[in-house]
Amino acid sequence: MSRRGPPGVSGDREAALAAALAEHDDPRMLALAVTLAEAAGEPAPALRQRVLRLRGEGRRAKEAVKQAERRSPTVNAGDLLDLARGRVPLDAEWAAVELAKRVLAGGEIDGVVVEGPVER
Repeated sequence: MSRRGPPGVSGDREAALAAALAEHDDPRMLALAVTLAEAAGEPAPALRQRVLRLRGEGRRAKEAVKQAERRSPTVNAGDLLDLARGRVPLDAEWAAVELAKRVLAGGEIDGVVVEGPVER
């Protein structure tokens, strides 16, 4: 199920509106920017990384990024490692799971090892 932007806004206008909102410091505007960028088909990796680094009241924006990352991952492994080592348990757990998924899919990430049960 794809997310839709505001009624009457589509395509290039969504992308332009997302870019404008991405310059705002308000986490609510950043959450909307992430949603619009995705609806426009532009994953906006720099915006996603910026949102994941927010502190304080950026939870809605972070959750929008996490949903977008599930559909099309763009956040680099270094940022995920930083988040996994962070102080916010909800974000750290999500980042650890995302790193594990990437390693299990065949990617190599320095500092990440996924070990399974030992077969006897």
